[in-house]
Amino acid sequence: MMIVTGQGDRLTAFAFLKECLDSDASLSKGTEQILKKLEQENYTWLVCQRDEQICGVLLYDENFRIALLMVHPHYRNKGAGTALLKGLIEKAEQMHVSRISVQGYGDLVSWFEKKGFDILEKTEGDIPFAAMEYLCGRSFLGKSVTVIVDRPYGSLDQRSDGEMTCSCGYVQQPVTMEDCDDIEARIVGVYEPRETFTGTVIGIIYHQEDSNLHLIVAPPTWTINKEEIITQIGMVEQYYHTRMILCGE
Repeated sequence: MMIVTGQGDRLTAFAFLKECLDSDASLSKGTEQILKKLEQENYTWLVCQRDEQICGVLLYDENFRIALLMVHPHYRNKGAGTALLKGLIEKAEQMHVSRISVQGYGDLVSWFEKKGFDILEKTEGDIPFAAMEYLCGRSFLGKSVTVIVDRPYGSLDQRSDGEMTCSCGYVQQPVTMEDCDDIEARIVGVYEPRETFTGTVIGIIYHQEDSNLHLIVAPPTWTINKEEIITQIGMVEQYYHTRMILCGE
């Protein structure tokens, strides 16, 4: 698995993609138009190789929206597409990106579903289309992290003029990477101000408005209580369209 960087590798990847498009009767008429659009856009190319030959490519943009996933007919149903998607998920996880999105169509809708993507909106017809997303960050669940608190429990929340009902902060190294932004965290199950707190990641918060992860951290022995979590983080989360994944879900 590799990311295409050099011009020579890019030309090779383009030639591979042209061959795949030309071999697909449903796409061959639009090959030149598709390639021209892909060349104009600033996509990152992820390439899967077998026996030193390209067998599949995946293109995505800076927001981790998949623009195209193409596997050579000879390598379909042999794990190349899964390997490309796994490589993209690993890259997103490394950069603490909260989600990967794609416009699935036809049989790819069910394929992406099997890989953990959720359908947000679906259009039925001869060829079904679906807006889909994969929520990242699950690897953090159950991990022990240390949170540096910058908005402690009981302090003034400037947006609501009320007292903070949970402590908020960011996760200390080494969980974050040096070239990535710090991960924000909300602390639940602790009802006193702290400067730092070491606990277990019991959940992940996703905002529709941004692409950052937000961790829910609790004492290691705290029993997960969804209603209590919502009560504690509600003051902070009321300004966002929020999704939440908890351990065990």
